[in-house]
Amino acid sequence: MPVSVVTSLANLTSVPPSTTNPIRLHIGGMHCASCVGRVETALSQVSGVKSAAVNLALHEAEVRPAGDDIPVQSLIAAVERAGYQAEVIRQQQNSPTAPHSQAAEDQEQRAWGLRFLLSLAGLVPLVVIHFLPGGHHSSPLLGVTQIAIACLVQVFVGWPFLVSAAQRVRYAAVNMDTLIALGTTAALVAGTLEWITHRSGMSLMDGVMILTFVTLGRYLEARARRRTSRAIYQLMDLTPRVANIRRGIQVVKLSLDKVQLRDVLVIRPGERVPLDGQVISGHSDLNEAWLTGEALPVEKQAGDNVFAGTLNGSGSLEATVTKLADDTLLAQTIELVRHAQSSKASVQQLADRVVQWFVPAVLLIATATFIAWLVVSGGWQLALLHAVAVLVVACPCALGLATPTAIIVSSGAAAQRGIFIKSAAALEAANRVTTVVFDKTGTLTAGRPVLRSLQPAEHVSEERLLTIAAAIERLSNHPLVKAIVQAADSRQSPEQLQATALQVLPGEGIQADSSAGTIYVGNQRLLDRLQIVPGANQQNQSGEIRLHVVLAGKYLGSLVLQDQLAHGSQAAVAALQQLGKRIVLLTGDTRATAEAMAREAGIREVIADTKPVDKWQVIEQLKHSGEVVAMVGDGINDAPALAAADLGIALGNGADIAIESAEVVITQPDLRRVVTTLSLAQRTLSIIWQNLFWALIYNVILIPVAAGLLSPWGINLSPSMAAAAMAASSVCVVLNSLRLARL
Repeated sequence: MPVSVVTSLANLTSVPPSTTNPIRLHIGGMHCASCVGRVETALSQVSGVKSAAVNLALHEAEVRPAGDDIPVQSLIAAVERAGYQAEVIRQQQNSPTAPHSQAAEDQEQRAWGLRFLLSLAGLVPLVVIHFLPGGHHSSPLLGVTQIAIACLVQVFVGWPFLVSAAQRVRYAAVNMDTLIALGTTAALVAGTLEWITHRSGMSLMDGVMILTFVTLGRYLEARARRRTSRAIYQLMDLTPRVANIRRGIQVVKLSLDKVQLRDVLVIRPGERVPLDGQVISGHSDLNEAWLTGEALPVEKQAGDNVFAGTLNGSGSLEATVTKLADDTLLAQTIELVRHAQSSKASVQQLADRVVQWFVPAVLLIATATFIAWLVVSGGWQLALLHAVAVLVVACPCALGLATPTAIIVSSGAAAQRGIFIKSAAALEAANRVTTVVFDKTGTLTAGRPVLRSLQPAEHVSEERLLTIAAAIERLSNHPLVKAIVQAADSRQSPEQLQATALQVLPGEGIQADSSAGTIYVGNQRLLDRLQIVPGANQQNQSGEIRLHVVLAGKYLGSLVLQDQLAHGSQAAVAALQQLGKRIVLLTGDTRATAEAMAREAGIREVIADTKPVDKWQVIEQLKHSGEVVAMVGDGINDAPALAAADLGIALGNGADIAIESAEVVITQPDLRRVVTTLSLAQRTLSIIWQNLFWALIYNVILIPVAAGLLSPWGINLSPSMAAAAMAASSVCVVLNSLRLARL
């Protein structure tokens, strides 16, 4: 099968980030997508602003100037005029950038969890009292108890909504908190009046029920935001807080903001590289897994580049600094993840966009209803009952449940298939995916090299070749050791040999002593130094790792290791192609290795030798050409591409940052779940739209009924019936979402 390989990223239409330095602000007081929209509008209207993007997960705003620098105070003033608080972020890449730290996020999550438990504790006795014979009307004490519980819940649980609604009124604005505050307050007032007038109703219980649902949603939202922002912190943790800098004959520790270009880094064994640089002396192997996704260490010597966040092996290096903290590849990766997280899905914001006109409209209708019935009936009681019915029936419970219930049920159904769906954005994107991009190592392949074949020299048995190789490999901690030792143990060869005094030969392999002579295991460079010429059948082939074995100066043969396709990879690729999806293999590995794996998997398009920024550019180029892209990966180096893709899918056995950057996580190493993800997400999105339609059409039909427009025909909707209708609408939304469990 032919494989077209893009060998130079220069051939791609890159979509680089803006070169204008953004201004970052920490935003306080945001609670929902309507808050995000209001802050973005306020910032965008400041003169000289090219674009403004607000990240609710990080509580940050990113403002990009159109030209010259913008006075920061004008941005802060614009945010404050919108009713929120702003603070400039003094960004340092080696530490969390936002004052809204992980500790604050933990506190917020615990606070919403406590409010949910308090609301639930108040709801239980209200339900019990309601279903007693005669309800709260059976005893004045029960009625007073129910009112007291509802008031306590309204104060202690609903306080944040009341405060937020009051603040929005101050700035002539409304949001979802306004609707929640109005609905719960109206339910409390209606319930109290119904008890006073001795009319049975559900409004008191319903107000607490609203708060129970809403606080649960806020708790889940805070939990999700914490997981999202943790991705940024995990990337930052790859960079040391300080760097060892040579000053003459001394080595001093400096914070990264004190380091200058051309300073000399001293990188000791086992340390992470603090900044990008170029090696000037020393020899070592570096683990660049976060950068390339490859587990094998990369040899570094004078003239080679080293990158921030990579882990040094057993040697020492000195390197001149070529990039400062904010300009390293790791810093660019962090910036790309942060930028991609600011993207938005229209389905997630639909409810808040509706609220912008819905709340004022409900207030107007309720006021008009009160005045009209006051004139018609001549008494305030009937006018108040109809006005309260309008407010209660228009409660946002169903609207708020439409998306989260579908996601929760879908996630449960998906979990049974090894899939974790994080957000509605993933569902919306999955419905439109046209191209699926796979990472190689650990995604398309198992990421664990296996011993494919033994190729002994003439007059050498396979058992002896493997025994000699395993003897020395047992002393090593190299990533390839496990495959060789397991193969030797499985054969249980009677020949045994013990090796001692292991030595690492940088860039070549290893050697050790034994009773049969010195053992060498390594690459072609080792053979060249030992002046040993292997046979013609011992040459490297594309996509394989070949280790040569020498004992006492005699060539014994070679061991061929190769990564293997993960279970279900070929079937997944074939199924996606049958669905008409374009498949691309995108990897940081070499062209030869990538090409070999592509042939085996059945993939025709391959882009190799890529770094994280390159992968991001590939995704952006595909999107720019009109493709809707799903990226499937598992490594830290995949994080920018996962975040930038229309749909990011990470493997659960991969790096935490990849999992946090993606919107869908496959918890089982089976790529056939990618096919399942697309079909399940499509069904889930359909359910969400059905829920939203029902929640909206329910309000459109019942608000006029609650207002009394059908009273001339004897059709009325009391506050209690309005509350029942509201509860029924929520139940209908939940039941509709539960259909996803049968997929």
